[in-house]
Amino acid sequence: MIDVFLAEHEKGTTEGITIVDICGGVATGLLAAWRASHIVSHYYLVESDHIARAMAATHMERLLKRYPNQMTRATIVDALSELPGNLEEVTTRMWRSIGKVDHINAAWPGQGLS
Repeated sequence: MIDVFLAEHEKGTTEGITIVDICGGVATGLLAAWRASHIVSHYYLVESDHIARAMAATHMERLLKRYPNQMTRATIVDALSELPGNLEEVTTRMWRSIGKVDHINAAWPGQGLS
């Protein structure tokens, strides 16, 4: 599914893309982007499950070590804090504060909420 969202961008872009992952679980959308050789400049996770969010934090740290050429700490520093875990609490002001978003990944049940 992530390939559909990333198809517009060439592999290895130097400026990176910004991804918002709605109901993204343990940040597997981020992993898919890296495995497709994309540079990700910013990643934001909207996930209401507290266990999944904790697992995502650990997963992102491990990915940072595994894909050092495709991201920096800045990519994930605000991943869990910039937007709330509950999609219904995300305001227009919050959306604007993160700037340009290249891709919004929406996993179930986020597809119906987005």
